[in-house]
Amino acid sequence: MAENRYALETDQLNLIYEWVDTVHLSRSKKNISLDFSDTMLYAEVAHHFLPEIVEVHNYPATSTMSKKIDNWNTFIQKVGKKISLTLTVQDVDNLANAKPGVIEWALLQLKNAVEAYQAKKAKEKEEKGEESEQQEEEQKQTSGIGTPVKSAKSANIVNFFGAAAVNQTEDTYTSERDKYVDIVNRDLMTIQTPLGVNKGVDATNDIEKTKLLGNIGGIKQQTDDKNNNNEGN
Repeated sequence: MAENRYALETDQLNLIYEWVDTVHLSRSKKNISLDFSDTMLYAEVAHHFLPEIVEVHNYPATSTMSKKIDNWNTFIQKVGKKISLTLTVQDVDNLANAKPGVIEWALLQLKNAVEAYQAKKAKEKEEKGEESEQQEEEQKQTSGIGTPVKSAKSANIVNFFGAAAVNQTEDTYTSERDKYVDIVNRDLMTIQTPLGVNKGVDATNDIEKTKLLGNIGGIKQQTDDKNNNNEGN
C-alpha cells in the first residue's frame, strides 16, 4: 500500500518524460529507473534548470548501492534544502534500488520544486527592481534632481547688479537685494564729508562698483565747483 504514493496519472507521466527529454543527458535512457538510480542523471536534469546551485561532479556514476545512497543524500543536502525538495530515507532506498515508478515520482517532485524556486527568485528580482527604482526616485528628490523650479519668477530672478540668478530662491534674492541697497545707502551718506567719499564702497561687482564710484565722483566734483565759486565771490 505504501507504494501507491508513487503512482502517477498517465498525463503526469507523459509530462515528466517530455520534461526530461528537453535536457541533454550524458548517457542515453534505456531503463529510466535504473539509469537514474545513482543520482547522476537526476542531478544533470536539476543542473540544466538550476546551474547556479547544482554541481554535477558531486554525483559520480556508480553501481555500488552504498555510493548510490551517498549520492542521493548529498543531493538532498546540497540542493534539496535550497529548493525545498524533500526525499525520505525510504524514498532514497527505493530510488537507489531502482524500484519501478519511483523515479518518475521523484522527477515530478523535482520539477515542482524547480518551478517554485524559479518563481520565487523572479518575484524577489522584481521586488528588488521596484525597491531600487523607489530608492533612486527618493535620491533624486533629496538631491533636487528633476525637481521643477518653484515659480517662473524664481527661474528668472535678476539680482541687484543685473546678473541672472536662475537657481536662487526668492528669499535669497531678497537677502542679496537688501544687502546691496544698504551698501548704496551707506555710501551715499559718506559723500557728505570729503574724507569719506571713497570709504564704505564695498560693492563686490566690479561693473557696479565703477558706476557707483562714478556717481559719487560726479557729486563730489559738483560740490567742489560750488565751493570754488563761493570763494571767488
